[in-house]
Amino acid sequence: MHNILLISQRLKNKNLFKYVSYIFYLMIMEDVFEKIRNKLSIEVEKAKEKYNRKTSEELIEIGKRSEAFKGNDIFVKMNKLYKEIKFDSFSLTTILSYMFGYTDLIYIPEKDKLYESFRPDQIKRLLIGSEVHNIVEKYASNLASFRAEQKMKFNADRDIIVGKLDLVSKNKGTTYIIDLKTGKINEDFVKYQLGAYAYLYSMNDGDSGKIVGVAINPEKIYKVELPKSRIESIMYDIIKAKEEIKRDLEAKRVYSFT
Repeated sequence: MHNILLISQRLKNKNLFKYVSYIFYLMIMEDVFEKIRNKLSIEVEKAKEKYNRKTSEELIEIGKRSEAFKGNDIFVKMNKLYKEIKFDSFSLTTILSYMFGYTDLIYIPEKDKLYESFRPDQIKRLLIGSEVHNIVEKYASNLASFRAEQKMKFNADRDIIVGKLDLVSKNKGTTYIIDLKTGKINEDFVKYQLGAYAYLYSMNDGDSGKIVGVAINPEKIYKVELPKSRIESIMYDIIKAKEEIKRDLEAKRVYSFT
């Protein structure tokens, strides 16, 4: 009887230690998120000061040479930069922007291709985001065991959906998927974005445990728990939107040639 009580007490102590350890880990992560938010705020102001001085023409020229447009068929018309939408792989960002009405997809008959258009102010946001992300991701990697710039892909109905996770941390049975935002946080958009990233990550990682999505901008830290049922539902909606983009191309192509 004494041995049973001793074993029971040890198990309680062990579980208590695990609980205290997990709470301590959560406190550490909250501190890390706040440090990232503060660094993000500083770097965003620096980048804004740099790019706010640029004219529309300069922004377009810089945009043409940037990583966001590299390897794509691009052209400039009416003070906008156009980038081809490729159908060998679908960018998760493009699909989400299409779903939430943030982007215009334009069919160019003479090229027989679908393009996404970018105004100078949109290019400026992309440039600020790219510059700030590089700095803050390196900073965050030195704070904790984050993996930065995790590229993921998923085969959906013979198409490939690709996405890039800014930061990922996995510890104590919890996976944090962090997206850095240089502008405002649209909670509906972010829930879908983080949910889609969580799905891509879980498909590539296997055992992700509990997944928490975190969006950080200069003003706040937004967190959302992402259970398996939720991320599966989100990816279903994204696959439907991908098919809508393809139908959109066909509809515009037929209209153009008739």
